[in-house]
Amino acid sequence: GRLIKDMGLHTLLEAIPRVLDVDGKIKFVIVGQQGDMLQNAEIVAEKNRGKVFVIPNAPFDKLPFYYAAATIVIAPTQGDRACGSLAAIEAMSTGKPVITANVGGIPEIVIDGEVGRLVPPDDSLALEKQILNLLKNDGVLVEMGISARGRVEKNFDESQAAAKIEHIFDKLAGAF
Repeated sequence: GRLIKDMGLHTLLEAIPRVLDVDGKIKFVIVGQQGDMLQNAEIVAEKNRGKVFVIPNAPFDKLPFYYAAATIVIAPTQGDRACGSLAAIEAMSTGKPVITANVGGIPEIVIDGEVGRLVPPDDSLALEKQILNLLKNDGVLVEMGISARGRVEKNFDESQAAAKIEHIFDKLAGAF
């Protein structure tokens, strides 16, 4: 997403130093379109050189490589009006568990405990806890990744979505 407050970047930036205090081997790669939080992200990266990397304006066609390289994808969107999270769906399509905020339509995409974790919006302590908890259990990460990929294939595949919409139109047309 965009490197802005509404996408929850401030929450992640608050959690990063505490996560690194617990486990200094963790690396964070912050990828997104340039926004008002870019400078804040760069400051955190500078303070945590070699552990936090900021990649602004990554080309869209390169995003799958960043998702695939991740262990967990964190997309803590904040706004209650969020209808979903494209970043979460994209990450799940590469078999990655997702940590995101429990807002708007996101819980319809990310099933808590199945394909990732939902945290309260704007709660860096909860985010920190879930990052550390997931990273402690490789088995859970693998299971969530497999479930995430399956959920995308079942619910968010373009051809299947088109077929479902066509089926609905057929039913509606038959009702008249």
